[in-house]
Amino acid sequence: MIARRYLLYLLTTVALLVFGLLSIVIPALSNTVDVAFTPDVNGTVNARLTSIAGQESLNLTATAIIATAVRQAFTATAESHATFEGTIAAAFTATAIPQQTQVALLQSNLTVTAFSRATEAVKAALQATADSLLTAPAATSTAEAFATLRAGLDAAALTRTTEALANLAATATQAAQATLLAQRQARFDSAAPLQSGNINALELLGMMRQGGPVEVSAISPDQGKFAAAYEGRVMIWEVRTGALVATLDHGAKVNAMHFNLDGTTLVTASNDGGVWLWGMDAISLKSAVRGHTEPIFQIAFSPDGKMFATAGADRTVIWDAQAGSVLTIIPSGWAWTVTFSPDQRFVVTTGGDGGIRFWGVSAP
Repeated sequence: MIARRYLLYLLTTVALLVFGLLSIVIPALSNTVDVAFTPDVNGTVNARLTSIAGQESLNLTATAIIATAVRQAFTATAESHATFEGTIAAAFTATAIPQQTQVALLQSNLTVTAFSRATEAVKAALQATADSLLTAPAATSTAEAFATLRAGLDAAALTRTTEALANLAATATQAAQATLLAQRQARFDSAAPLQSGNINALELLGMMRQGGPVEVSAISPDQGKFAAAYEGRVMIWEVRTGALVATLDHGAKVNAMHFNLDGTTLVTASNDGGVWLWGMDAISLKSAVRGHTEPIFQIAFSPDGKMFATAGADRTVIWDAQAGSVLTIIPSGWAWTVTFSPDQRFVVTTGGDGGIRFWGVSAP
Protein backbone atom coordinates (compact mmCIF):
# COMPACT_ATOMS: atom_id res chain seq x y z
CA MET A 1 0.00 0.00 0.00
CA ILE A 2 2.85 2.27 0.96
CA ALA A 3 4.70 1.25 -2.20
CA ARG A 4 1.77 2.29 -4.38
CA ARG A 5 1.61 5.69 -2.67
CA TYR A 6 5.35 6.32 -3.31
CA LEU A 7 4.93 5.33 -6.99
CA LEU A 8 2.06 7.82 -7.39
CA TYR A 9 4.18 10.59 -5.83
CA LEU A 10 7.00 9.74 -8.20
CA LEU A 11 4.79 9.90 -11.29
CA THR A 12 3.32 13.20 -10.19
CA THR A 13 6.77 14.66 -9.69
CA VAL A 14 7.91 13.50 -13.14
CA ALA A 15 4.81 14.99 -14.75
CA LEU A 16 5.44 18.31 -13.06
CA LEU A 17 9.05 18.27 -14.22
CA VAL A 18 7.97 17.53 -17.81
CA PHE A 19 5.44 20.38 -17.83
CA GLY A 20 8.03 22.68 -16.34
CA LEU A 21 10.54 21.83 -19.02
CA LEU A 22 7.94 22.32 -21.74
CA SER A 23 7.06 25.73 -20.36
CA ILE A 24 10.71 26.68 -20.75
CA VAL A 25 11.41 25.06 -24.13
CA ILE A 26 8.30 26.26 -26.03
CA PRO A 27 8.90 30.02 -25.51
CA ALA A 28 12.52 29.50 -26.51
CA LEU A 29 11.45 27.79 -29.71
CA SER A 30 8.99 30.60 -30.42
CA ASN A 31 11.71 33.22 -30.07
CA THR A 32 13.95 31.23 -32.37
CA VAL A 33 11.35 31.22 -35.11
CA ASP A 34 10.88 35.02 -34.85
CA VAL A 35 14.58 35.59 -35.09
CA ALA A 36 15.03 33.20 -37.98
CA PHE A 37 12.17 34.27 -40.33
CA THR A 38 11.09 37.86 -39.55
CA PRO A 39 14.17 39.61 -41.06
CA ASP A 40 13.59 37.92 -44.47
CA VAL A 41 9.94 38.94 -44.58
CA ASN A 42 10.76 42.51 -43.59
CA GLY A 43 13.49 42.69 -46.19
CA THR A 44 11.13 41.57 -48.94
CA VAL A 45 8.54 44.13 -47.92
CA ASN A 46 11.15 46.85 -47.69
CA ALA A 47 12.46 45.94 -51.11
CA ARG A 48 8.98 46.16 -52.59
CA LEU A 49 8.33 49.47 -50.91
CA THR A 50 11.64 50.78 -52.22
CA SER A 51 10.76 49.60 -55.74
CA ILE A 52 7.37 51.30 -55.61
CA ALA A 53 8.89 54.52 -54.31
CA GLY A 54 11.54 54.36 -57.01
CA GLN A 55 8.95 53.86 -59.73
CA GLU A 56 6.91 56.76 -58.39
CA SER A 57 10.03 58.90 -58.34
CA LEU A 58 10.78 57.76 -61.86
CA ASN A 59 7.30 58.76 -63.02
CA LEU A 60 7.53 62.12 -61.31
CA THR A 61 10.92 62.74 -62.87
CA ALA A 62 9.62 61.84 -66.33
CA THR A 63 6.63 64.11 -65.91
CA ALA A 64 8.80 67.00 -64.77
CA ILE A 65 11.24 66.60 -67.65
CA ILE A 66 8.43 66.29 -70.20
CA ALA A 67 6.81 69.44 -68.84
CA THR A 68 10.14 71.22 -69.16
CA ALA A 69 10.46 70.01 -72.75
CA VAL A 70 7.02 71.29 -73.66
CA ARG A 71 7.75 74.66 -72.06
CA GLN A 72 10.99 74.88 -74.02
CA ALA A 73 9.12 74.07 -77.22
CA PHE A 74 6.52 76.76 -76.58
CA THR A 75 9.25 79.28 -75.74
CA ALA A 76 11.15 78.46 -78.92
CA THR A 77 7.97 78.75 -80.97
CA ALA A 78 7.05 82.09 -79.40
CA GLU A 79 10.54 83.46 -80.01
CA SER A 80 10.52 82.35 -83.64
CA HIS A 81 7.04 83.83 -84.17
CA ALA A 82 8.19 87.14 -82.74
CA THR A 83 11.28 87.12 -84.96
CA PHE A 84 9.21 86.21 -87.98
CA GLU A 85 6.58 88.89 -87.35
CA GLY A 86 9.35 91.43 -86.97
CA THR A 87 10.78 90.37 -90.33
CA ILE A 88 7.41 90.73 -92.04
CA ALA A 89 6.77 94.13 -90.42
CA ALA A 90 10.18 95.35 -91.57
CA ALA A 91 9.53 94.12 -95.08
CA PHE A 92 6.17 95.91 -95.21
CA THR A 93 7.72 99.11 -93.91
CA ALA A 94 10.66 99.07 -96.30
CA THR A 95 8.76 98.46 -99.49
CA ALA A 96 5.65 96.90 -100.93
CA ILE A 97 6.42 93.26 -101.67
CA PRO A 98 4.32 91.50 -104.33
CA GLN A 99 1.76 89.17 -102.81
CA GLN A 100 3.40 85.99 -104.10
CA THR A 101 6.76 86.99 -102.60
CA GLN A 102 5.21 87.68 -99.21
CA VAL A 103 3.48 84.32 -99.08
CA ALA A 104 6.68 82.54 -100.08
CA LEU A 105 8.62 84.46 -97.41
CA LEU A 106 5.96 83.56 -94.87
CA GLN A 107 6.11 79.86 -95.65
CA SER A 108 9.90 79.61 -95.66
CA ASN A 109 10.42 81.57 -92.42
CA LEU A 110 7.70 79.87 -90.41
CA THR A 111 8.48 76.37 -91.65
CA VAL A 112 12.25 76.60 -91.16
CA THR A 113 12.36 78.70 -88.02
CA ALA A 114 9.30 78.12 -85.86
CA PHE A 115 8.53 74.51 -86.70
CA SER A 116 12.16 73.37 -86.66
CA ARG A 117 13.04 75.08 -83.39
CA ALA A 118 9.89 73.91 -81.64
CA THR A 119 10.08 70.28 -82.73
CA GLU A 120 13.84 70.03 -82.18
CA ALA A 121 13.50 71.38 -78.64
CA VAL A 122 10.85 68.78 -77.86
CA LYS A 123 12.86 65.97 -79.43
CA ALA A 124 16.05 66.95 -77.62
CA ALA A 125 14.32 67.10 -74.23
CA LEU A 126 12.54 63.81 -74.80
CA GLN A 127 15.76 62.11 -75.89
CA ALA A 128 17.55 63.33 -72.78
CA THR A 129 14.66 62.09 -70.65
CA ALA A 130 14.67 58.72 -72.37
CA ASP A 131 18.43 58.35 -71.93
CA SER A 132 18.17 59.06 -68.21
CA LEU A 133 15.16 56.86 -67.56
CA LEU A 134 15.83 53.80 -69.75
CA THR A 135 17.27 51.49 -67.10
CA ALA A 136 17.12 47.79 -66.29
CA PRO A 137 13.88 45.89 -67.03
CA ALA A 138 11.83 49.07 -67.55
CA ALA A 139 13.81 50.04 -70.65
CA THR A 140 11.55 48.44 -73.26
CA SER A 141 8.23 49.72 -71.91
CA THR A 142 9.66 53.17 -71.24
CA ALA A 143 11.09 53.37 -74.76
CA GLU A 144 7.72 52.48 -76.25
CA ALA A 145 5.96 55.05 -74.07
CA PHE A 146 8.38 57.79 -75.11
CA ALA A 147 8.10 56.86 -78.79
CA THR A 148 4.33 57.21 -78.57
CA LEU A 149 4.63 60.48 -76.67
CA ARG A 150 7.19 61.88 -79.13
CA ALA A 151 4.93 61.02 -82.09
CA GLY A 152 2.01 62.73 -80.38
CA LEU A 153 4.00 65.86 -79.65
CA ASP A 154 5.33 65.98 -83.22
CA ALA A 155 1.79 65.72 -84.60
CA ALA A 156 0.55 68.44 -82.26
CA ALA A 157 3.45 70.72 -83.18
CA LEU A 158 2.78 70.15 -86.87
CA THR A 159 -0.91 70.96 -86.42
CA ARG A 160 -0.15 74.16 -84.53
CA THR A 161 2.45 75.16 -87.09
CA THR A 162 0.06 74.51 -90.00
CA GLU A 163 -2.68 76.57 -88.36
CA ALA A 164 -0.26 79.39 -87.60
CA LEU A 165 0.99 79.31 -91.18
CA ALA A 166 -2.53 79.53 -92.57
CA ASN A 167 -3.47 82.42 -90.27
CA LEU A 168 -0.31 84.40 -90.93
CA ALA A 169 -0.53 83.71 -94.67
CA ALA A 170 -4.09 85.07 -94.71
CA THR A 171 -2.98 88.16 -92.78
CA ALA A 172 -0.03 88.74 -95.08
CA THR A 173 -2.19 88.24 -98.17
CA GLN A 174 -4.73 90.79 -96.94
CA ALA A 175 -1.97 93.27 -96.15
CA ALA A 176 -0.38 92.69 -99.55
CA GLN A 177 -3.68 93.18 -101.33
CA ALA A 178 -4.33 96.39 -99.41
CA THR A 179 -0.84 97.66 -100.31
CA LEU A 180 -1.25 96.81 -103.99
CA LEU A 181 -4.73 98.38 -104.03
CA ALA A 182 -3.43 101.61 -102.52
CA GLN A 183 -0.58 101.71 -105.03
CA ARG A 184 -2.96 101.07 -107.94
CA GLN A 185 -5.39 103.78 -106.85
CA ALA A 186 -2.50 106.22 -106.36
CA ARG A 187 -1.25 105.56 -109.90
CA PHE A 188 -4.71 106.23 -111.38
CA ASP A 189 -5.34 109.29 -109.22
CA SER A 190 -1.98 110.86 -110.06
CA ALA A 191 -2.05 110.07 -113.79
CA ALA A 192 -1.65 113.18 -115.97
CA PRO A 193 -3.96 113.91 -118.92
CA LEU A 194 -2.61 112.47 -122.16
CA GLN A 195 -1.09 115.07 -124.46
CA SER A 196 1.26 114.99 -127.40
CA GLY A 197 4.09 116.11 -125.14
CA ASN A 198 3.82 113.19 -122.69
CA ILE A 199 2.48 110.44 -124.91
CA ASN A 200 5.86 108.67 -125.00
CA ALA A 201 5.90 108.34 -121.20
CA LEU A 202 3.04 105.84 -121.04
CA GLU A 203 3.32 103.18 -118.36
CA LEU A 204 1.13 100.35 -117.07
CA LEU A 205 -1.24 101.71 -114.41
CA GLY A 206 -3.15 98.47 -113.77
CA MET A 207 -4.38 95.25 -115.31
CA MET A 208 -7.40 92.96 -115.09
CA ARG A 209 -7.60 89.48 -116.55
CA GLN A 210 -10.52 87.61 -118.13
CA GLY A 211 -10.77 83.87 -118.70
CA GLY A 212 -10.38 84.14 -122.48
CA PRO A 213 -9.51 86.56 -125.27
CA VAL A 214 -11.32 89.89 -124.85
CA GLU A 215 -13.13 90.63 -128.12
CA VAL A 216 -15.10 93.75 -127.21
CA SER A 217 -14.93 96.28 -124.35
CA ALA A 218 -16.28 99.59 -123.06
CA ILE A 219 -15.50 102.06 -120.26
CA SER A 220 -18.13 104.09 -118.43
CA PRO A 221 -18.16 107.89 -118.94
CA ASP A 222 -17.15 108.49 -115.32
CA GLN A 223 -14.24 106.04 -115.80
CA GLY A 224 -15.42 104.06 -112.81
CA LYS A 225 -16.36 100.80 -114.52
CA PHE A 226 -14.93 98.75 -117.35
CA ALA A 227 -16.77 96.02 -119.26
CA ALA A 228 -15.15 93.26 -121.29
CA ALA A 229 -16.77 90.40 -123.23
CA TYR A 230 -15.62 87.01 -124.41
CA GLU A 231 -18.16 84.88 -126.25
CA GLY A 232 -21.40 85.17 -124.20
CA ARG A 233 -19.83 86.28 -120.93
CA VAL A 234 -19.57 89.93 -119.90
CA MET A 235 -17.40 90.90 -116.91
CA ILE A 236 -17.68 94.23 -115.08
CA TRP A 237 -14.63 95.60 -113.26
CA GLU A 238 -13.88 98.55 -110.99
CA VAL A 239 -11.21 100.52 -112.83
CA ARG A 240 -9.24 101.92 -109.87
CA THR A 241 -9.35 98.85 -107.64
CA GLY A 242 -9.20 96.21 -110.35
CA ALA A 243 -11.96 94.31 -108.54
CA LEU A 244 -14.33 92.11 -110.51
CA VAL A 245 -17.82 93.23 -109.44
CA ALA A 246 -20.06 91.14 -111.73
CA THR A 247 -20.11 88.42 -114.37
CA LEU A 248 -23.08 88.62 -116.75
CA ASP A 249 -24.34 85.82 -118.98
CA HIS A 250 -25.58 87.22 -122.29
CA GLY A 251 -26.41 83.79 -123.69
CA ALA A 252 -24.99 84.41 -127.18
CA LYS A 253 -21.67 85.76 -128.42
CA VAL A 254 -21.41 89.49 -127.68
CA ASN A 255 -20.28 91.56 -130.68
CA ALA A 256 -20.71 95.10 -129.33
CA MET A 257 -21.27 97.00 -126.06
CA HIS A 258 -21.59 100.61 -124.98
CA PHE A 259 -22.32 102.56 -121.77
CA ASN A 260 -24.93 105.30 -121.88
CA LEU A 261 -23.84 108.89 -121.17
CA ASP A 262 -24.36 108.83 -117.40
CA GLY A 263 -22.95 105.31 -116.97
CA THR A 264 -26.12 103.91 -115.44
CA THR A 265 -26.79 101.46 -118.27
CA LEU A 266 -24.63 99.10 -120.32
CA VAL A 267 -26.04 98.03 -123.70
CA THR A 268 -24.79 94.76 -125.21
CA ALA A 269 -25.61 93.35 -128.64
CA SER A 270 -25.09 89.75 -129.70
CA ASN A 271 -24.63 87.43 -132.61
CA ASP A 272 -28.26 86.25 -132.39
CA GLY A 273 -29.65 89.79 -132.91
CA GLY A 274 -30.52 90.39 -129.24
CA VAL A 275 -30.06 93.74 -127.48
CA TRP A 276 -29.71 93.62 -123.68
CA LEU A 277 -29.76 96.59 -121.31
CA TRP A 278 -27.99 96.13 -117.94
CA GLY A 279 -28.50 98.45 -114.98
CA MET A 280 -25.20 99.37 -113.35
CA ASP A 281 -26.50 100.41 -109.91
CA ALA A 282 -27.36 96.88 -108.83
CA ILE A 283 -25.76 95.34 -111.95
CA SER A 284 -28.79 93.43 -113.17
CA LEU A 285 -30.68 92.92 -116.43
CA LYS A 286 -33.20 95.68 -117.14
CA SER A 287 -34.55 94.37 -120.44
CA ALA A 288 -33.73 92.09 -123.37
CA VAL A 289 -35.27 93.22 -126.67
CA ARG A 290 -35.07 92.41 -130.36
CA GLY A 291 -35.05 94.62 -133.45
CA HIS A 292 -32.77 92.41 -135.53
CA THR A 293 -32.97 88.90 -136.87
CA GLU A 294 -29.26 88.71 -137.82
CA PRO A 295 -26.00 89.43 -135.96
CA ILE A 296 -25.40 92.95 -134.67
CA PHE A 297 -21.95 94.47 -135.25
CA GLN A 298 -21.92 97.93 -133.63
CA ILE A 299 -23.67 100.19 -131.10
CA ALA A 300 -23.51 104.01 -131.18
CA PHE A 301 -25.13 106.57 -128.84
CA SER A 302 -26.46 109.94 -129.94
CA PRO A 303 -24.65 113.03 -128.60
CA ASP A 304 -27.52 113.84 -126.22
CA GLY A 305 -27.64 110.22 -124.97
CA LYS A 306 -31.35 109.83 -125.56
CA MET A 307 -30.99 107.41 -128.47
CA PHE A 308 -28.68 104.67 -129.62
CA ALA A 309 -28.35 102.87 -132.95
CA THR A 310 -27.39 99.28 -133.78
CA ALA A 311 -25.92 98.19 -137.09
CA GLY A 312 -26.42 94.57 -138.14
CA ALA A 313 -26.36 92.11 -140.99
CA ASP A 314 -30.00 92.79 -141.79
CA ARG A 315 -30.65 96.48 -141.04
CA THR A 316 -29.92 99.47 -138.79
CA VAL A 317 -32.20 100.20 -135.84
CA ILE A 318 -32.53 103.39 -133.77
CA TRP A 319 -33.65 102.88 -130.18
CA ASP A 320 -35.03 104.91 -127.27
CA ALA A 321 -32.15 104.70 -124.80
CA GLN A 322 -34.35 105.13 -121.73
CA ALA A 323 -37.18 102.75 -122.62
CA GLY A 324 -35.14 100.29 -124.66
CA SER A 325 -37.78 100.32 -127.39
CA VAL A 326 -37.44 100.59 -131.17
CA LEU A 327 -37.91 104.13 -132.55
CA THR A 328 -37.32 103.35 -136.23
CA ILE A 329 -35.77 100.86 -138.60
CA ILE A 330 -33.38 102.11 -141.32
CA PRO A 331 -33.44 99.95 -144.46
CA SER A 332 -29.69 100.05 -144.76
CA GLY A 333 -29.30 96.36 -145.51
CA TRP A 334 -26.02 94.86 -144.28
CA ALA A 335 -24.35 97.57 -142.11
CA TRP A 336 -20.98 97.16 -140.42
CA THR A 337 -20.97 100.54 -138.64
CA VAL A 338 -23.33 103.33 -137.60
CA THR A 339 -22.46 106.83 -136.37
CA PHE A 340 -24.45 109.90 -135.24
CA SER A 341 -23.27 113.29 -136.45
CA PRO A 342 -22.12 115.66 -133.65
CA ASP A 343 -25.12 117.95 -134.23
CA GLN A 344 -27.41 114.91 -134.35
CA ARG A 345 -28.84 115.92 -137.73
CA PHE A 346 -28.03 112.67 -139.50
CA VAL A 347 -26.86 109.08 -139.10
CA VAL A 348 -24.13 107.48 -141.19
CA THR A 349 -24.05 103.74 -142.01
CA THR A 350 -21.41 101.77 -143.88
CA GLY A 351 -21.86 98.38 -145.50
CA GLY A 352 -20.08 95.52 -147.13
CA ASP A 353 -20.79 96.90 -150.59
CA GLY A 354 -18.53 99.88 -149.97
CA GLY A 355 -21.44 102.29 -149.69
CA ILE A 356 -21.47 105.11 -147.12
CA ARG A 357 -25.03 106.29 -146.53
CA PHE A 358 -26.25 109.41 -144.72
CA TRP A 359 -29.71 109.21 -143.20
CA GLY A 360 -31.56 112.33 -141.97
CA VAL A 361 -34.88 114.13 -141.82
CA SER A 362 -35.47 116.67 -144.60
CA ALA A 363 -36.96 120.03 -143.65
CA PRO A 364 -40.64 120.38 -144.74
